[in-house]
Amino acid sequence: MIHRMPNANHRYILRASFTLLAILMLSGLRVPDAVSGNGISTHSVSAEGVTPVQISDHPGLAPCKPYEEQFEEIDELLKIGRWTDAEVLLLQIKEMAPDCALVPLFHGRIHYYRRNDRQALALFNQLAVRHPDIYQTYHFRGLIYNDHGLHTVALEEFHKVMMVNTTIGSGYFLRYIFPFLQKDGKLDPAHIDSMLQYVTNIAASTLTRGYLDYYQDNYPVALRHFKNVTAADPEHAGAWLYAGRSYEAMRWRLEAYHCYNKAIEIDETYARAWLLRGLVLISDRNWYHGCRDLHKAKELEYPAADMAIRNFCRRGRFP
Repeated sequence: MIHRMPNANHRYILRASFTLLAILMLSGLRVPDAVSGNGISTHSVSAEGVTPVQISDHPGLAPCKPYEEQFEEIDELLKIGRWTDAEVLLLQIKEMAPDCALVPLFHGRIHYYRRNDRQALALFNQLAVRHPDIYQTYHFRGLIYNDHGLHTVALEEFHKVMMVNTTIGSGYFLRYIFPFLQKDGKLDPAHIDSMLQYVTNIAASTLTRGYLDYYQDNYPVALRHFKNVTAADPEHAGAWLYAGRSYEAMRWRLEAYHCYNKAIEIDETYARAWLLRGLVLISDRNWYHGCRDLHKAKELEYPAADMAIRNFCRRGRFP
């Protein structure tokens, strides 16, 4: 029988997570990104990367269905580095459902975080043969190959992720594939074109091209891509925001202001747009309205808002 952890123990785990993080990093073990706070998790990412396997979405995972809640608990334990507890629960599931494909996937993850790469690869390789359409398998194989300097092999694995899951979007391309598409310090356009075909959504592909040009300081071309997205989808707040950033990089602050304004009109909870609009206003010496926008970004818990307020808004609250 699988025993769930009591709520008091969960609270203790959360309080101890930062101490545990320090111990894990000093011990040389891999730390899940959700714990380390570097933005994109390597095991549980939303549209930006790899999401957990949805049991109901995969017919080959039927034996796992009765243990869906237990797998959710295991996933939470992995996020906070409680790998031994996760492994105990996983072995209990394996005893009752030996054909459940999630068992080797999660067991491989545990070995990966512990830097037992040989054992992790053995499990992921077996899973790829049995269930070649579980794209998380290729993701973790790619991470392992990359850590061992096998960058071309890693790129092939990340590419398989996008081929198997054609809805994964541009975030995965930027996080895991884009860093490999450089040649002598410069981007190889032929590689980009061949990879972007798997970003199947037209808006996502165009947006990705805009990001690539923006982060190479090619702002006019980036702006053209972002405006193509807003023309096709006028409610795409992210495209409006990056169009504004492109305008601002070219010192067209009025146009940038209007783009940030549009992003806020579409999504009033878009904290980054509030911050950037506030900074544009402050650069035009409109301190009152600019600082009001920065405080709005702070209310929406945007990390950089506090520093911006300390730097520009020392006269107190701006209601």
